[in-house]
Amino acid sequence: MPSSVAAVRMRCRERAAALGAREDTIDAVAIAVSEAVSNAVIHAYAGVADGVIDLQISGAEDALEIVVRDTGPGLGHARSPGGLGQGLLIIEQLTDTLRVTTAKDGGTSVLMRFCLP
Repeated sequence: MPSSVAAVRMRCRERAAALGAREDTIDAVAIAVSEAVSNAVIHAYAGVADGVIDLQISGAEDALEIVVRDTGPGLGHARSPGGLGQGLLIIEQLTDTLRVTTAKDGGTSVLMRFCLP
């Protein structure tokens, strides 16, 4: 799975660069996406041999939006040493908008929005 996190991070960096993001924003995108995908791998699919992580990237002149979605049990069940909150705090500091939602039947979506110059 680590190579998958790296591939997702690179894809998001490339999209941010193509939209004209500054280097500091591109770095923020890479770190935030790594945190979100790592959270899904570690917390949503702990003890599961395989799991699906959906990635949506959309961009316009003024913003890049990235959604990382898993089908795990949701935030209420995801507690491990260090807690899920640490990664979300990092993401919150790096994004202009962060929205985390958990579906009633499980699964978590992390929407990250980065304003572009």
